[in-house]
Amino acid sequence: MSAGAPSTAPALTEADLSAALPVVSVTVGSHTTTLNNLVGTAARHRTVCSGPVMSNWIYREAVAGSSHLVVWIDVRLYKGGAIEIFPWVENGYFLVAGPTNAVRTCSVTIAGTQRFSQSIDIKHHTRVPLIAGSSFSYWVGADTQITPKHDGAYLRATKLVPNYGWHSPSAATLNALTTSYTPNFIGNVDAAMGNAGTRPGLLEHWQAFYVTTGGDPRAYRATIANGLASGSWSIHFRDEGTNEPFKFSTYPRASLGAQETPVVPAGSGPTNGNYAVTHHPCFAYLPFLITARWFFLEELLFQNSYHYLLSDTIRRRQGSGIFFCWNGAYTTRGSGWALRTCAQTLALLPTSHPCHADVVNQWEQNVTKWRDHLVNGEPYSDQYTTNRVWSNALGIPGQYTDYNADNSRGSAYWTGPWQEAFVVQAVGYAWDLGLPISSGARTAHQQVRDYLYKIVVGLAGDGAAGGFNYRHFGVYDAPIGTKSGGSVTYYPNWGAAYAEWLAQNPSADRATAAGLSLKYGSGDATAFDLTEGFIGQKIPALAYAAEHGASGAAAAWARITGSTTWALAGAYSDVPKFGVIPR
Repeated sequence: MSAGAPSTAPALTEADLSAALPVVSVTVGSHTTTLNNLVGTAARHRTVCSGPVMSNWIYREAVAGSSHLVVWIDVRLYKGGAIEIFPWVENGYFLVAGPTNAVRTCSVTIAGTQRFSQSIDIKHHTRVPLIAGSSFSYWVGADTQITPKHDGAYLRATKLVPNYGWHSPSAATLNALTTSYTPNFIGNVDAAMGNAGTRPGLLEHWQAFYVTTGGDPRAYRATIANGLASGSWSIHFRDEGTNEPFKFSTYPRASLGAQETPVVPAGSGPTNGNYAVTHHPCFAYLPFLITARWFFLEELLFQNSYHYLLSDTIRRRQGSGIFFCWNGAYTTRGSGWALRTCAQTLALLPTSHPCHADVVNQWEQNVTKWRDHLVNGEPYSDQYTTNRVWSNALGIPGQYTDYNADNSRGSAYWTGPWQEAFVVQAVGYAWDLGLPISSGARTAHQQVRDYLYKIVVGLAGDGAAGGFNYRHFGVYDAPIGTKSGGSVTYYPNWGAAYAEWLAQNPSADRATAAGLSLKYGSGDATAFDLTEGFIGQKIPALAYAAEHGASGAAAAWARITGSTTWALAGAYSDVPKFGVIPR
């Protein structure tokens, strides 16, 4: 590619497509959709883009005899006559009664040649691309065999992806990536997504590899295959009236968590896995960023709207879609990952999209509400909680659980700071996305961001009065205050938390000099602890704190990276998602 003058040629049109298109058909069971019959009709759902080099349209047709199944075909026409076809079948209506799985034999035929045929159990509220293998679309004629290769340094400089610091994964690691897709593939995640030990990130390993390698084709295929796998989870609720992901403002009282009005029909039949907002990975963000395939943008919208539906309407503030750390559907880390997905959706969603205003409002309502209760100290009340004060000097946004529920460790309330670190990194990362929000909401976002940075900066303290000891930065749980009944009186600083932690860990290494090893448990931290364990999970949060100039963050980052343990950081090359450094 090279820079040049924009073309003055006319945009490619549907008439051009009709002239170049051979017979293309998609069969689902006994129903056949012929693409040629849809071009130029009301079956065109969207014109994604229109130009002299490429124009992109999406067509849809309901499957006869089914109340739920719909065939969708994404078509790109290129200058010179090349045509790219990306078909899928969807079983994802919002309020149509009786959603369930449907077993159908599906096929794709182009110019008389069958390109795909498979019996598929199409689970309720899923979208199934009708492809198999590592070619992720069909070409009329010869496949162009082009794999995009983006400049990793440029991607990192845009701040749309984290600033990964290690860029040399081994050939064995890249060769082991899953580089192909087949219908109902759920991605490189557990079918029980919420299993303990599952560690999502801002981007996942396979996506981070694409950035760190500057577009290795194995990482590219793994990124796309896992992006397509997002469709296999039963989280897709399309408004059957608009044929778009539903708008929050239209359905402020719709909920799967506590049914109100309208009642959302529950799906029946088997699913491909149990989705968990608390552990959901980043599936579709980078795939859309590097391909502009509309399917992936809708995946972001569907994920975000499913997280909305999981909450009861009181805690999410009806159509506002607020993801509080104390929202029962999410827990602390769940709210962090839900905010990450919301921010990624808003960062890429065109202003012309009918859901855009709702997602803008959702983000603005979140940062404002968080600011009101955490930064300004306004008491929080709803039907579950009365006048709860959450603001504190430690930067804690909420408590995941009391790890000292039986009071075996004195009167302190203990929580998991790695949970809070997921929230911190999500909010810091979202700041860099340059979200299209009002100046007032941007100020609120910054205030929440800086409040949260106190957690990781405090944990990476120098061990002097008022601060924690950086050597125990990776603690699994930590005391944050004294408890009385169900309430917590927070400590005035991380030094008080450290004093209580030492009282309950009398054999802990108390040395505080700079340049010593980081600890986990009773021993020195390992490469796993640093890259994927309870140290690694806090590293992106501290990196963003340092990058954004949070008070004390530069010194805190220097303490962590000046430790002898940092010599193990090269392991981030093969497990990169937490290997984020300040820009």
